Amino acid sequence: MKTLTANLPSLSPSSKYTVSLAATNLVDSLNQGVTNTAIAGKGVIMFTTNGGATAAAPTVAVVDSSLIDFNSVVNLDWNPASGAKKYNVYRSMFENWGTTTTASPYRLINTVGAAGVIVSSSDYADNFTDDVNGDKAIIHDTTNGALSAVTNFVEAGHVKLTYSYIVKSVNSDGTEGAASTAVSAADVTGSNIVNAGAVFTADLIDGNGTITVFFSEPLDETIAETATYTLSGITGTAPTVSSAVYNGWDAFNGRSSVTLTLSASLTAANITSTTVSTGANGINDSVNAGDDVVTITAGSGSPNSACVTENVAGTAASTAVGDDVQVIAVGAVTTLGATIINSGPDGVCNTTAAGGETQVLTVGTGLANQLAFNAGADLNLDSTVGGDDVVTRTIVITVSGVTDVAGNAIKTTTVNATTAGNRINSDGTFTLP
Repeated sequence: MKTLTANLPSLSPSSKYTVSLAATNLVDSLNQGVTNTAIAGKGVIMFTTNGGATAAAPTVAVVDSSLIDFNSVVNLDWNPASGAKKYNVYRSMFENWGTTTTASPYRLINTVGAAGVIVSSSDYADNFTDDVNGDKAIIHDTTNGALSAVTNFVEAGHVKLTYSYIVKSVNSDGTEGAASTAVSAADVTGSNIVNAGAVFTADLIDGNGTITVFFSEPLDETIAETATYTLSGITGTAPTVSSAVYNGWDAFNGRSSVTLTLSASLTAANITSTTVSTGANGINDSVNAGDDVVTITAGSGSPNSACVTENVAGTAASTAVGDDVQVIAVGAVTTLGATIINSGPDGVCNTTAAGGETQVLTVGTGLANQLAFNAGADLNLDSTVGGDDVVTRTIVITVSGVTDVAGNAIKTTTVNATTAGNRINSDGTFTLP
């Protein structure tokens, strides 16, 4: 048996080497060339070395943790750690059963290269025995080359889930270093009321005794059924909400719902539509649409409103301008308080009073706070309200005390008041408290 000894130059740590067994390069201990065909030209020897520096633990943060909702994508962020060639990401899931919490062990879910590109993903779907119809609580999306976990912070429609993440740096030897400090992700964003106007107004019919309110995420069932729901704006005696039933999460439509049973059925006399008045400037500044019933044309005021009146008995001095109507001719005898000029068909005053007469309407305005239009037969306000026009809601449901599964209250602040709030109006819009 022959022993082959190879004398190599100095080696570097964490490196890969290849030794060729070519006949022209091999000599024996007497420095004689090897011609034994059993040895020469039979391939290569490959080996690696260890000795890489221990990788430091990274400092990890959850991106936008204060904005996480029940179905958010969780993004982790960290700066490069000394000695790290890649990073192993581990996650633990916590099921919160009221006063009891069940935690899964940390499991490897991703390996991320030093450049931030995912090297491999286990696609590990954490879940326990509540895996209904194969629906997993978590699925990791690696298609965008970013470390993101498409999560669900609600399990089986009613169990609150939270997650804990740690990251371990891996050095050039492939050895893990110490774990980072754990960071957590939880649903901290409340639900919206998401009734479309047509859905809500469909309940407002003669003889109907139930109204359904829809929400953007799963709710705490016990709280949803014991919360306060107030019905206001009813003409005549308003029925109260006698009971509330939570209908669960509708995954197909992406919403949950609560059906409210009223103490008495609605009648035709109870139901009136939303109205919009002209506001302080007396002009309909809105864009009218749909079947809304328009009393004052857009851009106009209430027709033929008093614009200039007599201050003292005498003769008329003011002259009508534009489409304003000269009710009393210039020089004609007047009485105290008599209308000399009205605003004409467009309802906007164009005339400046003369001779000490009273300017009832400021030039460029109409008679303030007049009915401009109201929602049509479908009770849905189709127009876009503009300017200083004033909306008067009729039937309004106010929701108080409802929380999502994570315990977050309904959103009460938003950039767009039509998408959040705790009050749903009969015209399908939402108002803030």
